[in-house]
Amino acid sequence: MDCLQNYIGLKQCSETEPESGYYLNDLPGISTELAHRIADQEQLNFAGVWNSVQKRAARKFGQLVQRFINHRQNWKEILYQTPGYKIVTPLVFTPESSVSATVELPEGKYVEGYLKSVLAYSQTTVSGVTLTIADHFGNTLHTVPAIELKAGLNRVKVGYAVASEESGLSFTVTMTAPEAEPETDPVLLQLAPINLNTTTTSEDCNTCSGTVQKNGLLIPEVDIKCSINRYICENVNLFAYSLWYLHGAELLAEKLTSPRTTYFSTSNLEYTRNLQQEFYAEFETSAMQALKAIDLQGLCIECKEDKPGQLSYGSLLA
Repeated sequence: MDCLQNYIGLKQCSETEPESGYYLNDLPGISTELAHRIADQEQLNFAGVWNSVQKRAARKFGQLVQRFINHRQNWKEILYQTPGYKIVTPLVFTPESSVSATVELPEGKYVEGYLKSVLAYSQTTVSGVTLTIADHFGNTLHTVPAIELKAGLNRVKVGYAVASEESGLSFTVTMTAPEAEPETDPVLLQLAPINLNTTTTSEDCNTCSGTVQKNGLLIPEVDIKCSINRYICENVNLFAYSLWYLHGAELLAEKLTSPRTTYFSTSNLEYTRNLQQEFYAEFETSAMQALKAIDLQGLCIECKEDKPGQLSYGSLLA
């Protein structure tokens, strides 16, 4: 997740001061030279090691947070998915310079619409088509250029997430034909309608109003979901201290598993293991305190009837 990238700094590797204010090198037993000396052939140097540590720490922290929430309450990850579709027959093609479809999102702090792809049934092959995603206010969020539509059904992959509240609770997907060469006829999209098979409103949640249009020349394939990444990024400053120790523990894991045979990778391994466990323990304690301090309410949370039992760090990452 982007908000954790370089959130913890590594001296001589971070170009600017990290937002958290924490440098990994300030932990006992951690140095930039250690990161450099344990780098393997793929990682090359301390920057490569640091990149591996950050990615692994982010994945591990995301899993821990989701398991913690699911132990106490139910985190409803998927609120809605686009159902199946069918091509309207007989085929009737409509010439347009551009076509659009709008996705309405339910209100929720951690809700996002993840546009996986769009469907379009074209009469002819058209090169140089552009796909644009804009929020409710008309601001362009994402563009997919140089699309080639083939004759027949096209599924254009997108893979872009739109935050519900930041987008104004909706976003529009527009497919635009390429501009014609000077003194030539305009290029038009020749598209036939596609219908979704069922209603597009989620039945899993009474307050969820997320919808995708049920028919048209352009059909967005969307997951309306609750993003654990947005939950973490919204509260990242509460996790700064625990993330500091998690990154330290993961760097020590690099040393313990490094294929390089050097003084730095093979010396004091017992000390390294003990220090790693201390870092994990400090991470556990501080992460639990931060998570318990966050009040979880809203569309993404469903209360459990059973009272949760005790939860330990080991069970979270098992």
